[in-house]
Amino acid sequence: MADDQQGFGRARVQIRGTRDGMVIQLPDGPDSLDLIQDLQDDLRNAGSFFQRGELVIDFGDRQPDLEEISALDAILRERGIRLKTVTAGTVEGRNILQGWGFRQPRPRSHSARIN
Repeated sequence: MADDQQGFGRARVQIRGTRDGMVIQLPDGPDSLDLIQDLQDDLRNAGSFFQRGELVIDFGDRQPDLEEISALDAILRERGIRLKTVTAGTVEGRNILQGWGFRQPRPRSHSARIN
């Protein structure tokens, strides 16, 4: 949906498919208003593609913020999209989110097979 960079050189919201479903990745840096505008633009451009779907918001290295989560969730609900959960790329961020009641996806085990 969104490119990593848009003409002004600022990082953009990315929506991508993973094995765990659709994920909105938030870049580190832009303020809340830019993130909200980027997501609105991406969803508008996607038409009805995500309608009745569910998405995960990934804060990555960005500090989780309840106001951002509420605003992003409202945008998703306007489009008929359910917020599945919110996660982060740092242990600190995941702990904060878990404290707020967001269930964190289980880390994938990468154990080697022994033959």
